[in-house]
Amino acid sequence: MVTSRLRWFSAVTGLLVLVFGFPLVTLAKFAFGSELYSYILLIPFICGYFVWIRRVRLEGPRGASWGALVPFVAGFGLLTAYCLTYQGVPALSLEDSLALVIGAFYAFVIAGGWLTLGARALAQVAYPLGLLGLVVPLPSRLVDWLEIFLQNASGWTAYAMLKLSGIPVVLAGLTLVMEPVPLQVARECSGIHSTVVLLITSLIAAYLFLHSPWRRAVLVMATIPLGILRNGFRIFTLGQLAVHYDPNVLNTWIHHRGGPIFFLLSLAGLYLVLRLLRRGERPRTVAGG
Repeated sequence: MVTSRLRWFSAVTGLLVLVFGFPLVTLAKFAFGSELYSYILLIPFICGYFVWIRRVRLEGPRGASWGALVPFVAGFGLLTAYCLTYQGVPALSLEDSLALVIGAFYAFVIAGGWLTLGARALAQVAYPLGLLGLVVPLPSRLVDWLEIFLQNASGWTAYAMLKLSGIPVVLAGLTLVMEPVPLQVARECSGIHSTVVLLITSLIAAYLFLHSPWRRAVLVMATIPLGILRNGFRIFTLGQLAVHYDPNVLNTWIHHRGGPIFFLLSLAGLYLVLRLLRRGERPRTVAGG
């Protein structure tokens, strides 16, 4: 029975992939050339694996199928909005167009899962199917807001660290005014890419190693302060080097290509949070979670 349901779900999903073939290929090309959205190429494989390891415990009656109307109507609405704005003036950006059409595809996948797997079985794979929603690009305005938020939060964090270290510094807008060289916290310094990677890492780790919903939520939410602290510490380190070592440090590899080193620090912080959260949990296999 479980195998039969999964086959039907796979068949429906395959049909949707064929129907949305052109937008999905466009999404793959977009993600391949994007620093922010490169993770999209891996998400379907991760979600497929998570569903596969849960297959032996999918059970329960199908239940009422009317609930599938909710994601179906949402998908139809997004698809309608995409069609109406496809040749609009001014035209939507590629990012916003993909957000609409891929959002519709994702909603139809959920509706198909509801119809073929049933409500109870769908609830048992809700986490990986929710994770699949990461294939939908964020609207450009939301990305802009997130970059500005992280940019400002990182600037304030670096300012606080520099003040605590005893360096005379003034925060003027998003510029750390100090001698011998001021540091401007530019939009590129938001660290949004590293924060998104840390967020996805936390989502995967939460599913594999935690079972309590609130513990999973805490681990995922911890990525925001960890990301801000990492970025603030990176700016703080550059400020310290500029003051005590070389004012031209902004033109060195530490500034332009030192991101992975600081990302490892935030990854270590995430690991410590995970260890703390695991202490109160009983041993349990992933298939059971």
